[in-house]
Order: sequence, then C-alpha cells, then structure tokens
Amino acid sequence: MNKRLMLLALACFVLSASQSSCSSDSEESNNGQQAITGGNVTAPIIDWPISEVQRTEAQPLNDFALRLTRQLWHKANGSIVASPLSMAVALSMVIEGAEGETRDEVVKALGFSPDRHNALTDICASIQHGLSVHDDSLTLELANSCCVNQKYRLYREYSHIMSNYYDANVSTMDFDNAGAVASRLNEWCKEHTKGLIPQIISDDAIDERMVTFWLNAVYFKGLWVWPFPKEYTQKGAFQRMAGGMVTTVPKHIMHLTNRLHYLRTDDYAAVELPYCGSRFVMTAVLPHSADGLTTLLSGMTSARIAEIHTLMKDEEVELALPRFSVESSFSDELRTALQDMGVKRLFSERAQITNVSPDASLFVSMMLQKACIDVTEEGTEAAAATLIGVSATSSGRHKVFNATRPFLFYITDSMTGLILFTGIYNG
Repeated sequence: MNKRLMLLALACFVLSASQSSCSSDSEESNNGQQAITGGNVTAPIIDWPISEVQRTEAQPLNDFALRLTRQLWHKANGSIVASPLSMAVALSMVIEGAEGETRDEVVKALGFSPDRHNALTDICASIQHGLSVHDDSLTLELANSCCVNQKYRLYREYSHIMSNYYDANVSTMDFDNAGAVASRLNEWCKEHTKGLIPQIISDDAIDERMVTFWLNAVYFKGLWVWPFPKEYTQKGAFQRMAGGMVTTVPKHIMHLTNRLHYLRTDDYAAVELPYCGSRFVMTAVLPHSADGLTTLLSGMTSARIAEIHTLMKDEEVELALPRFSVESSFSDELRTALQDMGVKRLFSERAQITNVSPDASLFVSMMLQKACIDVTEEGTEAAAATLIGVSATSSGRHKVFNATRPFLFYITDSMTGLILFTGIYNG
C-alpha cells in the first residue's frame, strides 16, 4: 500500500519568531490566510505493513531511544519514563522544514545517514499509518494538532504536509492572549492523553513572537495476557540507588508464576510481559547487582535488544515486580542530550529552519517532554507529550526474576520492532 501520511508521534512543538526577514514574496498580513506558496519540502511515503527492509532500517531509532534514556538517567535523581520515539518523530517533523547542516545533524543523531533523511520520514509515516490500535483490551492512540499565531503564515506546501501527512488540524489563534492559547493547548493535551498529562505549557511560556505550536500526543493502555493475582501483592523491600549508595525502601511487590520469555546471562536477567493480542510487550532487564544499571545501560544497543529477544526461551518464571507509577518532566536535559549527540545548529541562530514560514527563519529555543506510566496487576497505562520551542534569528525448574533493585524497562511494538516507551525504575 502506497499512501502519503506523516507519523503523528507524541509531541508539542513551538515555533516562535520576532518580526523579521524573508517575506519578499508574502502578503502584508495574515487576514486569516496562514498559508502562502513557497518553501522546499518533500512529503514522505507510507507503506503499511512495513517491509522487512523498513523494519531493519528503523532500528537506528531504537539506538537513539537507548542513548537518550542513558543520557536522561545520568542526570536523574530517581525513576524516569520517556518516549524517545516521540522525540524522534517530533524532530522528524522539524526537519521537514529544515535543510543543510541543521537537518543533517538531526538525522545523524537519530542514527541515519544524512543522505537518507527521506528514509527516516518514510518510516515515521508508515508507523503513523498503522500504529494505532483500539480494542477492549489494548488501546494505542496518536493525535496531532497545529496551532499558528495569526500574525504569521506557513508556507502552503508545509501547511499541506502538516494537514495531509501529519494529520494535523491546522488552526490560528491570537497569541497576544497567552491564557487562551495555553488553555486550548492544555485541554487538547489532556483530552488526547485521557487526562494523564493535563498541562504541557504555562501562560508565561507564550508570547506574541511565537509562530506555531505543534501538539502531538500518544496514549497507551494495555491489559496483560497474564494478570498478576492481586491477592499475591504484598509489601517488600526494594533496593534503591541514590548518590552511589544503596538504600532499602518498602514497595508493593506483585507476584506471578507463569511461562514467560526469559533470559539469564552473566550480567543480567530479562523477562518479557505480553499485552493482550501479543503485539505489544513490556520487557524488564534486571542487573544482578543493585549498582549494575549504569554498566548495563552503557552496553545496551538495538543489536543487544534484538539479541535478548532472540535468545529468550519459554520458561516457567517466578516473577516479582513492583507495582509502580512514574512521572517525568524533561527540559534542558533534552537539549543537552541532543547536543551531546552532535545536534548543534538546531539550537543556534545558524539553524536553517527556512521552509516553515515566509515571515521568519527559526531555531529551537525550548524543548520539553512530559511522560507518565502506571504499571499494575491488570496492565499498563502510559502517555507522553513533547514541546519544542523555536525562535527567529535576530531449565525444568522455575526461573526467578526478583525485580527488587533498579531495572530498565521498555515497551515495544513487535510488528515494527520499535520501542515506544523506555524507563528506569529505581524505587
């Protein structure tokens, strides 16, 4: 199937601009017409179900997911949850309007060759087209919206991609009324994350220089194939790492004995928990020592994850897993992580985001992501939202998996092999 549509992903972008520049071919005012002919953009192509070649080509996104998780964990004081896929797709939306070194740096950070940036957007488009699922036991919803400052225009070609390939409802608002804009964006975010993320932006973060907000949201709720019996949940000791020291804290520990995909190596154990339908799974990777997570993360790559799942065997497992909820909010950590991956121009006035608006050249000045996850006896509920702000230039016996020390977890889509959410639980 060949159809053009862009992956919605989970994010909220902001393009902000001062009065300026490059409007020689533009009208004098918006007058409700936000689009004008111009710009240089190429729409992605959808193929769904994705081919085996695309599945292989998409694996760099898992490497990006693990690198980002590692960077965020290094700066965290406790448990974290994030959606690196959301960030990756959000960035792919940005580079639709970028060119030159700015685009190349982002594409390389996401693991792709600069001359293969179209492969990135094609993969994202294919994922968007087929990733959403709705049934009684599993829901995955993706949504997108584009809100434009009425003082500014988008290039018609870029607006067309937002509407037709990203499936975004492009609308205009008076950004002088910051309260009204924030209220609309937050209500949209609350609606599309089922109330899990009720606020993505505050009034004081909005001013008249901003050009566009792209809001993207992802919501996931899945029931386990094999629920944890509630009567077996009891308080137990969890070893938390803090400041290089191990402390013990009480946590509610869920228990389950069942046949599960399981692997044990010299360094860690891994177990796979499928959601109903078995397309989506949560994997927990547990180092053998409470202080082993940093070493584990340093060696985690997409190839290692593929190897884990290849080597797993169907075993009778006695599983102990904390019942947990984690909420995370990242801002400067995202910029720092991307800069460490080589993304420099995107955050400077040398950024070449020139194919979005005829009224301003843009650079990224702000990045945020909020994410949350709730893991219970019945299943998992998770959501995330990202905000990017851009300003103008001026064996026969039970195996034991006792997750009572810090561990890595991630939720994957077995059809594409891609990681949707990652996290560290640290008590």
